[in-house]
Amino acid sequence: MKETQTYVLVSMDKVEVSNIIGCHRVFALKCGPDGSVECYKVRIVAKGFSQAYQVDYDETFTPVIKWDSICILLALSAQLDLEIHQMDMKTTFLNRDLDHMIYMDPPPGSPDFGVPGIVWKLEKSLYGLKQVSCTWYQKVKLEFSQLGFIQCDTDYYYSIFVHSRQDGTFCIIALYVDNLMILSNSLDTHEGLQDEGPWGHSLVSGIGNHP
Repeated sequence: MKETQTYVLVSMDKVEVSNIIGCHRVFALKCGPDGSVECYKVRIVAKGFSQAYQVDYDETFTPVIKWDSICILLALSAQLDLEIHQMDMKTTFLNRDLDHMIYMDPPPGSPDFGVPGIVWKLEKSLYGLKQVSCTWYQKVKLEFSQLGFIQCDTDYYYSIFVHSRQDGTFCIIALYVDNLMILSNSLDTHEGLQDEGPWGHSLVSGIGNHP
């Protein structure tokens, strides 16, 4: 969180704080397709239920790809023999700047926990905030646009992005919250993306490329 500059320490004596939300730590296991444990995770999660509407957040809606669109992309992949991969964005919800002033109590276990008059001012999105998925979508939409991707308006939820080159190579990215379903005839891994291998485990089990 320090690397992504997610928060700054502030004194309650120097700022006007209208609402302070709490937080807690969440421990989780990340499992592979066969059920084996790949890694252990711990996250600081904000208690979003204590946020106040129009004080700490406004918009919360986040578009995700429809199942019908996934079926069409899979059919296209089979017809054109495309590579299908999935990628996971690193620290997904810690990458987007916030539009509201949000103050949070320091989490248990941190050096700032229990210090009187000290709170965290969140500079970027944090897991648990009501607007976290919405702010993430706005960021990834902007990043794709700067990379030359065009948003596909035939998908009702605008969660498909397409990029093509003059040499005939192209890439299609379908967005499902923080998971990217990527189809291409020349797949490259970009910086900031963690390649999770052949697609099929995150959204649907038992899908892969077969001869």
